[in-house]
This record gives sequence, C-alpha cells and structure tokens, in this order.
Amino acid sequence: MLLLAAIYFLEDGGGCQPFNQALLKKWFWAVVRAETGFVKEQYKLILRWERRYTAGHDPETSKTIYKNVLGRTQEEAKEKLNAAIKETQSLDLQKLYKKLLTKDWVDRLEAKGQPKGLSAKTVRNIHQILSSALKLAQKQRIILTNPAEGRALPKVEHREMKTLPVEQLASFLREAKESGVFELYYVELATGLRRGELLGLKWEDLDLDRGDLRVRRQISCINGEVVEAPLKTKNAHRTLPLAEDAVSVLLKQKKKAGSSPWVFPSPSGGPISRTASCTCSSGC
Repeated sequence: MLLLAAIYFLEDGGGCQPFNQALLKKWFWAVVRAETGFVKEQYKLILRWERRYTAGHDPETSKTIYKNVLGRTQEEAKEKLNAAIKETQSLDLQKLYKKLLTKDWVDRLEAKGQPKGLSAKTVRNIHQILSSALKLAQKQRIILTNPAEGRALPKVEHREMKTLPVEQLASFLREAKESGVFELYYVELATGLRRGELLGLKWEDLDLDRGDLRVRRQISCINGEVVEAPLKTKNAHRTLPLAEDAVSVLLKQKKKAGSSPWVFPSPSGGPISRTASCTCSSGC
C-alpha cells in the first residue's frame, strides 16, 4: 500500500500542490528501496515495454527458444521486435543457401568431379520461389516482414561456350559410327535437343514425310529408375523442322530400332537411361 501511495503521489501530485515535487520524488524512491529493494535504475527497467519472439528450436530437445526485446515505448519495442525477427529469419535463409551450394542434396553421377551442391542458378531460382511465397504471406499479414528480401545470392558464372573445331567434329562422328551411336549424336547435334528430350522421342512424334519433330516428353531418372516424365514447362513443348540429311539418318535409325516405339531404344527395346545409376523396371 505504501508503494502504491508513493506512485500515486509521484504521478498525480497527490492533489497536494504545496508539496515540493523534488522532495516528493526523493521520498518516492526511498519508499521503493524500502519496500522492494530495487534501485532507481532497476525500477525504470520494469516500466519498459517488452516483446517476445521465437528465435528457433533447440536441436537436442526440440524445445522452442524464446528471446525478448525491450523498448522505452510500445512503438520502440515493436520496431526492435521486427528487426530481431528479420535478422533471425534472414540468417536462417542465408545458411540454407550456403548449404544448398555445398551439400550433396541430389544424385549427380553424371557430374562426377564437379561440386556436389546445387548450381548458383538453381539456388537463385529457389530464392525467387521462396521470396514470392513469403511476399504473399506478408501481403496477407501472416508474417510482418519478408525474410527473403535483401539476401546475398550466389553469382552465376557465365562461361564462354566452347565448340568443336571441324576436324574434331569429323573425328567424333567417325568414332560414333564405329560405336553404333552415330544416329543418336547426329540427331542431337542437328536439333539441339536436351539429352532427356532426345531419349524420350517416340516414332509417333516424328513425321518424316513432312520433315518435322514434336517434343512431347523426356526421360528422367527417379529413385534409380528410368521413367517417362513430362516436360518442365509449356514452352518446352515444341515442333522442330528436320533437314533432309537428318531425315535420312532417322530413316536408317528406324530400321535399327525395329518394332520398338522409342527412336533410340536400349538393347531390350525400352528407353535408354540418362545416367549409369538408373535401372529400368519396365523391361527396357
């Protein structure tokens, strides 16, 4: 009661105008020390605004880790809270991008000798998707700030394209003929198809009389198995013209393929795997 009375007198003057205000404040802090043991500075801390936020989870116990911020006013505490949340979330994303660049997230046997992580371009694409989703969440007031904004992204190295000189190209095609894969490489060079698209070609996709080729599917390796997969985007569906020499090569390939529906079948008649890690479970 004595402490409450002191607070009342300090804030309102107790309705006693003759009292000296300086003397009243001095008396007030004497009461606070006597009643609570707090010094003046400690009592000021009690009067500040406090905001609490989730800083993460303990990796061993999985318990939520809470932290707090203090402000002299409610607005100051709110600003500090937003800044703390933004810093915490942005650091998490920064760590994620770093791990994606270095950690072995995917099976990349076709890229032996290369870094195990994802490419800088792929990480930037992931960031773009995350940023769009978080921006929508911020717009709908699910989150206060977008933690993807202002993140440091890996730089994409633009490598100069290297092409084979005419002499080396002739030597390459000669070796391909001797190995029995001349038609495959010739069509790849003539059309510019991706490897999965090339191996996904079926005879129903070709009109050799009219001289065109329709790209409709690709061959992928999922969980170690060869599967027929859709193309990545709508724009990937396209029709390409075929030159006369390419049509001639494909007619020869049709005789080699026999009754297989695939343009470039495996020895058993199914699609060819893109990587050595794949096995075909459907009779390829």
